[in-house]
Amino acid sequence: MMTAAAARVRSRMSDVSPPPLCEFIEYVDTEQTPEDIAYVYRVAQRARRHWLDMEAEERREEERRKMRQEEEERRCKYEAERKQREEAERRRKQEEDRLAHEAREAERERMRERARRARAAGPDAFRKGKYPRCTQ
Repeated sequence: MMTAAAARVRSRMSDVSPPPLCEFIEYVDTEQTPEDIAYVYRVAQRARRHWLDMEAEERREEERRKMRQEEEERRCKYEAERKQREEAERRRKQEEDRLAHEAREAERERMRERARRARAAGPDAFRKGKYPRCTQ
C-alpha cells in the first residue's frame, strides 16, 4: 500500500530518472545541473569562510591568552619587586629606629651616671659650682 505522498514522489521520480530497483534503493542521478554545482560551490565557499573565520578567531583567542599571561607575569614581577622594596624600606626604618633608641638610651645612661655622681658627692657639692655665690 502506497500513500498519496509516496505516489506523487514516485510519479515525479519516474519523469526524471528510471524507476527504483526496489522500495529502498533509488537511482541517483549522476549528472548535476549548473544550479546544483553553483549551490555546492556556495556551500563549500561558506564552509571555507567559516573555517578560516574559526581559525582566525582561535589565533586571536590564543593571542589574547598570551597577552593575559604576559600581563599576569608582569604584574607578579612588579608585585615581587614592590614587596622587596617595602621589605628593604621596613628593614631600613627598623635599623634607624634601633639606632635612635640606642642613642636615646646612651644619653639617658649618661644622665643617670651624672645624677649618681652628684648624689655620691653629697649635698654640699650642690652649693659648690664654677661661680661661687659669695665672693668677698
